[in-house]
Amino acid sequence: MESKESSWAKRNRVVYEYSIPESLGGGKAGIPLKVGLVQLTAEQELMASKIGRFDMTKAQYTAAKLSIVEMDGKSADQADGGIDSFWDKCDPRVRSLLLQAYNKLSSPSKEEEESFFGSEVVRV
Repeated sequence: MESKESSWAKRNRVVYEYSIPESLGGGKAGIPLKVGLVQLTAEQELMASKIGRFDMTKAQYTAAKLSIVEMDGKSADQADGGIDSFWDKCDPRVRSLLLQAYNKLSSPSKEEEESFFGSEVVRV
């Protein structure tokens, strides 16, 4: 059963849809042509860290998987094993693309970084 937060997140957050190239298996043998990702909540990010036992690589893979909410336009749920099955069937290059997409969605732009770090004030 889904948590209320997770259900809310799927209904109220922007879904970023990506097409999996056919050359990487998109549309074949359990690999969707399109995958929808969302930005994770702070709670979901912490859950990914806990599931990954605070190992950064495992946590990143888990976070990328948790961000997947749609496959071929249909709702995807972590609880039914469909996302794990998809992840296991993926070409390593697809998993790499999904990790990159998750990182892109959860990272500030260069301009946002420059603005943030440019606002630094040092006090003594």
